[in-house]
Amino acid sequence: MGTAKDRNRKGRFVGIPYHIVDSKQWAQLGAPEIKLLMDLLLQFHGRNNGNLSPCYSLMKKRGWARSSLYRAFSKLLHSGFIVITRQGWKVRGRQYFPIDK
Repeated sequence: MGTAKDRNRKGRFVGIPYHIVDSKQWAQLGAPEIKLLMDLLLQFHGRNNGNLSPCYSLMKKRGWARSSLYRAFSKLLHSGFIVITRQGWKVRGRQYFPIDK
């Protein structure tokens, strides 16, 4: 626990509604998926309208390896916790997060 000064600081926070954390779907997530969800929520600052990116260049600063990032991203996508609204550009002819259609 921090000092009283730390507890009184105003600022951003990451909040997840209780009914989501208490759901069966949340219980089925593993630690990597929950960590990725938290890392994505850290990107939201109130004015970016949910424009969050799991790209490796951003996530490697948070300690992610490509393979574990891809697995966690795929599980969050298929479980419905995240939705792709815009696909990124191809890099060297590959997409890092291909979507099965």
